[in-house]
Amino acid sequence: MSAAVLFARGNELLARGLFAQAESSYRSSLDLEPDSVRGHNNLGQALMRLGRHEEAIGSFQRALQLDPNYAIGYNNLGIAHFELHEYEKAADCYERALLLNPSFSEAHNNRGNVLLKLNRAGEALAHYERAMALKPALVSHGNALQQLKLYGAAVESYERALAAEPNNPEALSNCASALLSMKRPEEALRLCERAIRLKADFPEAYNNLGGALRRLGRYTEAVGAIENALPEA
Repeated sequence: MSAAVLFARGNELLARGLFAQAESSYRSSLDLEPDSVRGHNNLGQALMRLGRHEEAIGSFQRALQLDPNYAIGYNNLGIAHFELHEYEKAADCYERALLLNPSFSEAHNNRGNVLLKLNRAGEALAHYERAMALKPALVSHGNALQQLKLYGAAVESYERALAAEPNNPEALSNCASALLSMKRPEEALRLCERAIRLKADFPEAYNNLGGALRRLGRYTEAVGAIENALPEA
């Protein structure tokens, strides 16, 4: 079997969530084509899905040795460092990815995430705004605003996301959460109900639904909604 076929098989296995098998296929591909940038990168992704972040870092670093201008590799290396709580290293990786590709929406989003961890909220918001300009359906900008207790701005951000993707259950539920913080339970209730219709197994939406119902004095229904939010014993 050729390196290309093994690589393609690894991609298929990765997409199906069969991460150990994907790792094996990528390693077999790299045995035949050891200088494959994408092979090392995708092996790193499989290793991350398996929770082996230190090993993944080695794979991403090898990909970057082979191609120092590989923005995707820097972004993935940043994700691995982020998962290990190595936030300064992650921030540097995302910055390098963006120097190579200023329109890389995922890297803007990820740099926003890590800057929030580093208590650099103003810089984080700038990256979230850029990410959302590139990919309007992202909810991370609204999430950051909500975390900063800027609830009105968060609602506006979620509404922009919903204009781009009206059936986004996460945007609906998160917008409902911000509305609850603004004491607007009727609107929150409608958004939660929409979110749950789109995604029945959505604990966060049920929790927000329970909050809206409680604020509206519908206590029995609120208890039922919150019970749906709890994991099964």
